[in-house]
Amino acid sequence: MLRASDRRFRLLRDALADLEPFKTVLELASRHGKAASRQVAKALRDEVSNGTSVPR
Repeated sequence: MLRASDRRFRLLRDALADLEPFKTVLELASRHGKAASRQVAKALRDEVSNGTSVPR
């Protein structure tokens, strides 16, 4: 059974997972085990320059 804090964390993570830059952070962390702000900024910049993401 999940503790209340675990449930809140999961709800927050699920809510933020669809929003940039949180989506990029989760993708980088799943691939590399962690994500530095520099990596996130570079990934977002690359997505915008490649036209794969629309800046908001």
